[in-house]
Amino acid sequence: GGGGYEASGWGDTVYVDGVLQDPHHGMDTSKTKLFVGGLAWQTTTETLRAHFERFGLIMEAVVICDKPTGRSKGYGFVTFFEAKDATRAVKNKTPSIDGRRANCNLAAYGHARRQGGFGEGFGKKKRMGGYGDMDGVGD
Repeated sequence: GGGGYEASGWGDTVYVDGVLQDPHHGMDTSKTKLFVGGLAWQTTTETLRAHFERFGLIMEAVVICDKPTGRSKGYGFVTFFEAKDATRAVKNKTPSIDGRRANCNLAAYGHARRQGGFGEGFGKKKRMGGYGDMDGVGD
């Protein structure tokens, strides 16, 4: 062993069982990493990657699976090399992947919202008012 480490341009990128470990290492992925939810259970990392490849070069695509059963949890992540490609990819918030309506946005945006703690409760109230009161949303 010991020969598996390769010092390429990506220096510290480490693969374990074919999974990219800490793809954030030294990189800001807040504008390049997408969260993709609502995936069909048969969607694989390959079909996820194939869907998003049309938008640009992909660094990593992964469907999150339940470890014991190996079944998809219905969501995954796609990381592009270029922020502009990720921006293009999320223009369609509800892409059809494997015949199912998925939903996607920038992963950092999703995490930031979740960290807001109780923000979800307030968000629902706002939405009930229809679209007339969308002013002031997203400064």
